Amino acid sequence: MDAGPSCPDSAPRDSLRAVALFLGCLAIYHLNGRPHCEVDCVTPPYTAWSLAKNGSLDLRPHAAHLEQYLGTEVIAQPDGSWIASRPPGMSLVILPLVAPFAWLGLDTPSVLAMMHIGKLAAAICVALSVVLFFFLVRRWAPSTEWPATLLYALGTSLWSVASQAIWSHGPAVLGICAGLSLLLPGPGMSPSPGRSTWAGLALGLAVVARPTTAFFVLASGLALLAARCWRAAFAFGIAAALPVVALVVYNVAYFGDPLMGGYANQGWHGGMPLWQRAIGLLLAPSRGLLVYSPALILAVPGMFLAWRIGSWARVLLVFWVGAFLMTWSLYTRWPCWWGGWCYGPRFFAETMPLLCLLAAFGLALRTAKWQRRATCGLISLSILIHSLGVFGHSAYAPWHLRRCESIEQTGRAMFDLNDSQIKAHAREVILKLSSPFVSRKTTSR
Repeated sequence: MDAGPSCPDSAPRDSLRAVALFLGCLAIYHLNGRPHCEVDCVTPPYTAWSLAKNGSLDLRPHAAHLEQYLGTEVIAQPDGSWIASRPPGMSLVILPLVAPFAWLGLDTPSVLAMMHIGKLAAAICVALSVVLFFFLVRRWAPSTEWPATLLYALGTSLWSVASQAIWSHGPAVLGICAGLSLLLPGPGMSPSPGRSTWAGLALGLAVVARPTTAFFVLASGLALLAARCWRAAFAFGIAAALPVVALVVYNVAYFGDPLMGGYANQGWHGGMPLWQRAIGLLLAPSRGLLVYSPALILAVPGMFLAWRIGSWARVLLVFWVGAFLMTWSLYTRWPCWWGGWCYGPRFFAETMPLLCLLAAFGLALRTAKWQRRATCGLISLSILIHSLGVFGHSAYAPWHLRRCESIEQTGRAMFDLNDSQIKAHAREVILKLSSPFVSRKTTSR
């Protein structure tokens, strides 16, 4: 677990690694040449454009593009203005990309063009988090830095979902990963008040993008208090509270609800029994976390190794595991526990910095040759499964349309082995790869 001595000339090499890793991930995330067009991702780029162009959140100037989303993605206010129902953090990360074009007075882009811009912003966020994760693992489990980073970047929903469109997952996971990296400076070290301040701000901004990440803010604050890091806890609390309070004020001002914001209150009843949803989130053939990313099973032995490391890191990771369990419990209680139209277990995307770090600890325990081969196989399988979601997208809509039934029937369909989502996407990829040969054979006849 010791990171070992650092070389005097390691800084330039680390900078090159960081740039190469960032650009490599950015390129891989764009290999499919298209954004993931989901309704969640329509309004954030237009809100960013309005902010840059008019200094306002009002979406009425884009009515021609957004009128069909009025009442769901766009909420009409008493004063007549239109406000996006999604958390504002998604728009804030797009703002630097659209501001130069808006200031130049260019015409408002089409929905498809905005989807591409949104995907670029999301991919940048995820790629930056990959760089942070690489150096985090390097400090704590250096022998696993590359396999663990490959798992994080390509073997989870961060590739198949978070990097493919401006869902709230990309900006949120960047804040989560930055916060975790700041709170774990290195073996035998506790976070200073300065690092805790920046960690609080990063985690607070993650909440502005995806409010359910508040569990990790709470876990971090409690860990600092449990470790009696009083000054660090105070600094963390103040910094985290600023963006969170701003979000609460925003929600009350525009939607009259401090917690739900612009989301519709769908209730917490109906659908499948809680225990089936809980199992489904982990093991369902079409949504299970361990089905889509089987290498994450290494996080289980990794938790035992984490228990043996320094006292502060042990305290923090125990509380963060508690935040993961709270996240799992939250989505277990939601009737649409599978997450609607998506590929795989997107609800767990923000937990990947934690789970992949624990998996890195689990990887460090695999010392025998057959164990290393087995873990490499699990990581490769995880990457393959998520690549099917990226490159087999033409199977995406037909598969979901076959499951547009009642809440309970759709939930039960996630357990269908005969027509699982992975199987449907794999079939589509195989058909695409074989079509040139089939066509050539047909032509020769």
